[in-house]
Amino acid sequence: MPTPLTGPDPSQKVIDPVGPHAEGLKEGRLLVARCAGCGHVSLPMRPVCGRCATVGRAYWIVSSGRGRLWSFVEFHKTYSSTFKLAAPYVVAVIELEEGALIYGNVDAPYADLEVAMPVTARFEDTGHGRELIFTTE
Repeated sequence: MPTPLTGPDPSQKVIDPVGPHAEGLKEGRLLVARCAGCGHVSLPMRPVCGRCATVGRAYWIVSSGRGRLWSFVEFHKTYSSTFKLAAPYVVAVIELEEGALIYGNVDAPYADLEVAMPVTARFEDTGHGRELIFTTE
């Protein structure tokens, strides 16, 4: 069961929809937003829930880090100098067990992957911060 970090507050305004998520990653925690109206989980946090239209009542929870591959692709070129993975590498859309979709890298050969395959988040210290990587179970 995910642990709420902050309770829902109707007066709370969504100012930074990804800042707490990014800070959580630095601390080795995967944070996602939950709607206080219907429980829908999303990332980034949205000012209006995409399921029930509740306004401004989302709060951050810690994800279990478990999910399933929803879609994936193998890149054969590194497109950014800040991106440290050597090509080829796998980028995937993962459906977390809480329901949110998130992009991430998968530490497994492309040929071994299948849609709906279980994956688990882990954090790797890279010398320039923590990096979120998903591994197959």
